[in-house]
Amino acid sequence: MDQKKRIWAMICRLNTLFQGQCRQTAKLHCQSGRNCVVRHLIIYLFSILLSNSLSASAAPAERSVKIGVPADVYQDYMLVAPTSFHARPNYAHPNSRRDVVELFLLQRALVLGGFNHVLEIRPVDGYLRILQQLSEGKIAVTGTTVWDFDARASIQDMWVSDALVRRGEFVVGLYTSERNIPVLQSQTLAQLLLLTPVTNRNWKMDWSLLEQMGYRQLQYAGSWDSMVRMVLAGRADFVLAPFPSGSSLHIDAGDGRYLEPIPGVKVAFPAERAFAVSKNTPFSQALFTALQTGLKVMRTTGEIEQAYRDSGFFNTQSQQWLLIYP
Repeated sequence: MDQKKRIWAMICRLNTLFQGQCRQTAKLHCQSGRNCVVRHLIIYLFSILLSNSLSASAAPAERSVKIGVPADVYQDYMLVAPTSFHARPNYAHPNSRRDVVELFLLQRALVLGGFNHVLEIRPVDGYLRILQQLSEGKIAVTGTTVWDFDARASIQDMWVSDALVRRGEFVVGLYTSERNIPVLQSQTLAQLLLLTPVTNRNWKMDWSLLEQMGYRQLQYAGSWDSMVRMVLAGRADFVLAPFPSGSSLHIDAGDGRYLEPIPGVKVAFPAERAFAVSKNTPFSQALFTALQTGLKVMRTTGEIEQAYRDSGFFNTQSQQWLLIYP
């Protein structure tokens, strides 16, 4: 049997194993042989497709590491997000407020710490909702910092990173409508205590700080936008807010309206802010280790402080203002 016939015979034998339909004849080059080839080719191609399909389903797809951020932060971040965090990003963009900058800092720290898993940024409504999803393992890490005492209250479910904002560094202004001249002219603590602030009851640090300052009548609003509307409408006198970047300290309230800080006075929160990492997700230990490593590098190089200065959160224009609390 020559080489050609041996090849045809081998093909027919294989086909017989799969189909049981091939007749071994001496005329392996006949029509029957050609049918064997066709049938075997079909089976062969099908087996390849089946093998690839099984291999794809058997190989575990890489799970993305979910980062939870407030929805408004996600929207602003998408306007300024860099394509890579291997180089130091631009922290001075007009949309780079503290929350957005912290999402930059998180990803930058993970790169510096050698964490190579796919990251997925997921908008989540509300500060408490983010903490809840973190405890449940629905997200892996907070994209913006949280108050350290909130994270440590659930220490069985999450790790707390080194502080990005250290105690006393979170300085805010008392923001009111640019048209509310009497409030803008308040200077002494006695005058300020006659005003009515608005805040969110779920913002425990803000609420507690205002009560410690001596305010007994606090207006409540469920969101930042609601607080701004109340201040603009005169139903509240001021809201606590970080200083923005840029030469002007005003905050754009939309429709040509602005919030202005009461000049010359500021307050500081007596607590720290850090990232929180869930203990209930894949790669959580590697994620936390990389985050800590990256943050230490950035603290040493001064990148954390520079990012906060560039965003206006560490504001040089209000540096000499009177700290009325604590």
